[in-house]
Amino acid sequence: MAPATALAPTSASLPPWSPRPPPRRARATRVRLPPPRSGSSGDGGGGEEPTTATPWASPDWLTSLSRAVGRGGADDSGIPVASAKLDDVQDLLGGALFLPLFKWFREEGPVYRLAAGPRDFVIVSDPAVAKHVLRGYGSRYEKGLVAEVSEFLFGSGFAIAEGALWTVRRRAVVPSLHKRFLSIMVEKVFCKCAERLIEKLEPYASSGEPVNMEARFSQLTLDVIGLSLFNYNFDSLTTDSPVIDAVYTALKEAELRSTDLLPYWKIDFLCKIIPRQIKAENAVKIIRNTVEELIMNCKEIVEAENEQIEGEEYVNEGDPSILRFLLASREEVSSIQLRDDLLSMLVAGHETTGSVLTWTIYLLSKDPTALRKAQDEVHHVLQGRLPRYEDVKELKYLMRCINESMRLYPNPPVLLRRAIVDDVLPGNYKVKAGQDIMISVYNIHRSPEVWDRADEFIPERFDLEGPVPNESNTDFRFIPFSGGPRKCVGDQFALLEAIVVLAIVLQKMDIQLVPDQKINMTTGATIHTINGLYMNVSLRKVQEEAELALRAYARAASHASAVSFLASRRPPPTSVSPFPISLPALKSLAAFSQRARHHCRNAPAGPLNLAKAASREALVGPFNKAAGRRPRQAEGSG
Repeated sequence: MAPATALAPTSASLPPWSPRPPPRRARATRVRLPPPRSGSSGDGGGGEEPTTATPWASPDWLTSLSRAVGRGGADDSGIPVASAKLDDVQDLLGGALFLPLFKWFREEGPVYRLAAGPRDFVIVSDPAVAKHVLRGYGSRYEKGLVAEVSEFLFGSGFAIAEGALWTVRRRAVVPSLHKRFLSIMVEKVFCKCAERLIEKLEPYASSGEPVNMEARFSQLTLDVIGLSLFNYNFDSLTTDSPVIDAVYTALKEAELRSTDLLPYWKIDFLCKIIPRQIKAENAVKIIRNTVEELIMNCKEIVEAENEQIEGEEYVNEGDPSILRFLLASREEVSSIQLRDDLLSMLVAGHETTGSVLTWTIYLLSKDPTALRKAQDEVHHVLQGRLPRYEDVKELKYLMRCINESMRLYPNPPVLLRRAIVDDVLPGNYKVKAGQDIMISVYNIHRSPEVWDRADEFIPERFDLEGPVPNESNTDFRFIPFSGGPRKCVGDQFALLEAIVVLAIVLQKMDIQLVPDQKINMTTGATIHTINGLYMNVSLRKVQEEAELALRAYARAASHASAVSFLASRRPPPTSVSPFPISLPALKSLAAFSQRARHHCRNAPAGPLNLAKAASREALVGPFNKAAGRRPRQAEGSG
């Protein structure tokens, strides 16, 4: 992994680590970006970039259909129209949607129109335009299509609610995510679930059998969100949970609806006979029934104890869950509304963080230098113990690895908005009221006009001593949690969960990607692999090797002390001991010292200090005893 160079912006007003600002574009300018390099990699490891195997050559029938049926075609907007090919349909209708969007971005420029059946989208791949749209929520833009296609799942939950309802529900939910709650989650939930994951990985480490880390991370994040939302352990790391499949099925249905050529799912009787719709409805029933039962159980406890919140950072010590906080707040809210709000958080919190963990561990496995650096930092900061809330700010490099992973594989890869008034986008692109806008986060994050070496994994592009990157301090070049009024409310929760889990995994395990593995991608609100992410794992032997190094040091030192006074009186050029040592003893000690330094590099300071102290005491002990001196106390031994 080469360090990032020339990544600073031209504007002195931006932070020193920000990518350069994109150039201004004239109206309707078509910028022809160079085609992807043969065998180019977005993983920084020289490997093959995860893709789908879709060729790009067929008649332009999809565009023609849209122009004939819908309102696509020529207009006065100044926005070029992408030419959809027959083979694009695989990704547009259920595949990796963001991949053809990136292809057309390279062909048409930062703003273009995509015709898809009776509707068309304006695709945005420019930070300035994304900023304009996202910050314009409420006055110029609304959720629009995303609310339409997700209502069957989220109901009136705050994730898709609009207007006054969204304002009220957001104000009710956000206070539950306070600092004290997050601190408790680190210790009681994140660490505990990560330790449980390690237990489940140990048999794979012993047998050498590859493990699907994507599946394991998905199970872990469901357990985390269950405990943090409801104080309920799904225990999906141990037993298969139907909720995981139900969540994925429902999210996939929502994505499919957003690009369906005909919205047949709006017709009730068709939903009762079409297999895809039956499967989606059954998935929603599983999720809703689960959430409703958990709410009912918690409500009975709160009523029995007559509990009410006390102070802004109230937490029930026995049950610190968000549900307990919301019920104890005694807010007037219907059970259905509460269900929909919590369901929104369950789906979003489970799906997105699982994907972040998957792609971060993938990228680290492809870059041994970055992996070693992250492991070194974890051991330096944690000293062999579990992470605490206050440790997170010290795990700077690991945080940048997560940030860079979210840049290359953002979740979600696209954001949907709808214009509620006529508007003119930056660049003088005109949109009419009712126009659906698709902000391609994937395109912005991989744009060579925005990022140097955009397709490479370079955690150092974000200054370790600078602020954690977000939409504000990058001027919307980095928007993994969206931006504007509808920015994700759980961004800090997600980052904390990801860094704590990864820190424990890297502390306890060595990981290696199974070779010759084709990592194909698909989407279901987030970026998934098609066949899983298989890795070989092994338990790290840092402590064991440190103890071996200590004993090796002691043996070498004992040998040196035994022969030192029988050898030449000339002091050798060494800093290990101030008195003469024989050449054979020095060679032995040097060999053991090299091994000790190698094995103790990642170990807590204690074993290495003890090893040094033991070697010195063994070397100078006989001399001190003869001189009547008291032994020196070992460093760190108290």
